[in-house]
Order: sequence, then C-alpha cells, then structure tokens
Amino acid sequence: MSNIFDESYFRGALVDQRDTRLDAEFLVCVNRSGDLSVRLPEIPKTPAVTEFFDRNFGSGRTLHLKLTGQNAGRESFSTTDFYVTNRRVSGVARSPTVSISGRCQEATISRPATSNVRQPIVEWFTNGFKTFLNLGADSEHGKVQMFGHLLWDKHEPPAAGRLALFQRDQQHDYMAIDAATLTLEHVARIMSVALDVYITPRVIVERREKKETFHIRGGVQSAQPYVPPFDRADIEKIFAHACGMTTVQRDHFKAHDLPIRWLVAPAHYEEARHIGAMTALEAVLEQQKSPRLVGRTEFERLKRKLAYLIKEQFPDQKVADQMCTKLNDLNRPSLGEKLRTYISHHDVPTDDFPPEFLDRVIRARNEVVHTGIGKDDHSDIVPYMHVARALVTRILLRAAGYRGPMRWIFDTEMKSTHL
Repeated sequence: MSNIFDESYFRGALVDQRDTRLDAEFLVCVNRSGDLSVRLPEIPKTPAVTEFFDRNFGSGRTLHLKLTGQNAGRESFSTTDFYVTNRRVSGVARSPTVSISGRCQEATISRPATSNVRQPIVEWFTNGFKTFLNLGADSEHGKVQMFGHLLWDKHEPPAAGRLALFQRDQQHDYMAIDAATLTLEHVARIMSVALDVYITPRVIVERREKKETFHIRGGVQSAQPYVPPFDRADIEKIFAHACGMTTVQRDHFKAHDLPIRWLVAPAHYEEARHIGAMTALEAVLEQQKSPRLVGRTEFERLKRKLAYLIKEQFPDQKVADQMCTKLNDLNRPSLGEKLRTYISHHDVPTDDFPPEFLDRVIRARNEVVHTGIGKDDHSDIVPYMHVARALVTRILLRAAGYRGPMRWIFDTEMKSTHL
C-alpha cells in the first residue's frame, strides 16, 4: 500500500495564538498508516523567524498554531492545531536556515477530482485491524469494501485498515455522502465486535463530482485484539450481515456503541478485561427498563416504616442516615436478576457455559471492583473473564440480528457455538 496522500508542496502562512504571522512553504504527506507529517524545510533564519519559533517551540511553545496553504495544483491544506516537534538550524554562518517539522491532530486537505476511475464516494483509513480477506458486500446505499493489513506482523510496517462505499448511481451530493458515512459507521461498529478492535477512522476521504477532501482525524493505532469471536472462514458472513441491515436496524443497534467500546477496550491485565466486559454488560442492561419489584406508593410506605425502625434501633444519626440511603435499592432487581431476564427475553444461548457460572461471574466482578483482585474461588479470574466476554459478545450479536457460527475461548480451549 502506498501513501494515502503523497507528499505535496504548499505555500501559505503559519499563525500563532498571538496572531503573529510567518509566511511559510511546507511539505505535507499522509503515510500508509494514516499519520500526517508536515515539514517546513530550510527557512532563512531571520530575526522574525527566530523570535517566532523561540515562542512556539520547547517548554513554552504554543500548541495550537494555524497553518494554511495552497499550491499550483489547486490543492489546499488547513489545520488549526499544528505544533512544532523538531527544529534544526543548518547552513553556513552568513546564511543559516531553520528546518521545522511538526504534527497536528486534525487537518483538511482538498484537491480537484482528476481520476476517471470509479472510486468510492466515502473512504475510511482506520486504525489497524486484520480481516485476512478483501471483504465486499452490498448495502442499502451501495457496495461496501473492507480490508485490514498485517498490522501486527513485526516484519511489516503498520498499515491503516480500509472501509469504503461505492455508490450505485454516482450521485456526489451531501445527502449521498451523509448516507454513505452512516453506513460505514454502522459496519465499523459491527466489525469492531467481530474483530475485537474498536474501528475508528484516522483519515476520511469524501469524493464529490469535482472535489476530493481528506479529513485527517489522527488518533492512535490499535492494540492487538484478545480473541476475536470469528475466524477467517466466518468473517465474511458477519460482514455481509452488517452491510445488509436496514436503516431501522442500524439506528437501533447504534445504542450499543458504548458497550462495544468497553468490551474491546485494550487491557493489559485479565482483571481489567473482566471489568471491561462486565461494564459493557451493565451498559446493555441499563438500556432496558427494569420494573420495580413493587409499586411506588406501596414501596414508599414500606420505606418509611423501615427508616423508622432503623432510626429507632441505631441512635447514632449518622449511621442511621447512611443505612437509610440504601433503602431504594430494595425495590430494584439485582444485576443477576436483570441479566437472567434479559437472556430469557432475547433468547441468548448460554447452554454451553458451565453450571452456575453466570452468578459466579458476577461475584468475581464484585470482588475485583471492591478489592482490586479476585480471591478464593475467583483467584484465577481468567475463566470468569472468558465467560463474561463471550456472553456480552453474544448479546451484542443477537441485538444485531446475527444468526450463525461464532467462537469463544474458555480457559485454554477454543469452543464453537451457533447463534
């Protein structure tokens, strides 16, 4: 894969937060990983240049410089958060020059559309993921393509993942671009679950009839996934399902974005993975309206009686008040009860989990939350973490309407199931 945006020359201006302006000629490149680099080579070292970079480099530097420019090819570049990362003085004593390099979190590059080859109306270059295959499937708004490179192969430099949508009718208006973007967001959300990496764009390319725009988003590269729930033989099935979901189905599944982020969040410890999965689970259950165990009026009467008994039993006002703050919890179902209700209502398969394991997964979560580590029966947190991750994955895939094979790991054994 070549650069996303080949190095190009621009002429423009650099402006700091004091509104000091410095005319600048600079080079811009977006490499195959989606990293943007900006270089200002060999600027004559005048007093104005020295003063500008003395104020905007080092410990006292300004982090938000505005850099804009154009070139003869009618390309334009703009950013409002450029910062200097390196400054080097060279040249002879009588005519020294300063070379500057820097970065920015977000930037926009635009250029005339010149290619006659059919190209996607919206194209994402994302943080890394691994699909093994070039994936392609039809959606409501056109054909979606997806491919992830060998990101974690130590012999390969990192490369961005790619998601793209090709329109059927080649209309390049704003509504078409918005529809394509929503489709890619949805596919990325489903495939984040499938690949165990939260997929976000680092560079977004939008193509209109006469113009290409590159939106550089920045962001970090991905951590290596833990155990993706699909192998290379089944990844095409979940991808095709994601692309084929209707607008109504996509809108419904969007509510599960937060649980997905928690499930696939990078973690270095098994306890952290377990807490991530359990937090994802609670985020899903929180979306459901849990009925009170008894009616509001009936419970308020009970609560007043209990509060009276507590204050009568414990003359220490502070202790009594603390106990009374817990009374509202009596009218709410427990996490285990909410989970069992959800599993039954949504027909989430759990028959292949060990007996009693759901309750033990919750107890393991409570121990880690309150003590920082599992103890006694939960001292080895790994089996509980595996079940928690498998359960949340099934809940999310069921919410997406997926039916088909998936895999999960328990202890050291890879298992298969069918939703």
